[in-house]
Amino acid sequence: VRFTYTISDIQGLHARNALQLARAAEDYKCRIRVSCREKDVDGKQVLSLMELGGRCGDILTFTMEGADEAEAGAYFKALVKEVL
Repeated sequence: VRFTYTISDIQGLHARNALQLARAAEDYKCRIRVSCREKDVDGKQVLSLMELGGRCGDILTFTMEGADEAEAGAYFKALVKEVL
């Protein structure tokens, strides 16, 4: 599963929303990757997500691969609208 999301949070991808994403990712067995501006990181690692340095208006690409990828994809599509 792959989808994109444009960051609308004026503060961009920061510690609080990165933590929310990483904690949610831990609930899934599938591999979750997040990329932004040519960087690609593990979506289960808070510091890695923060290293992306996503700003308001940047496009994040989420990729889920594995056993529960469909469930993870559906959950994350809703989650990013709330936290980013």
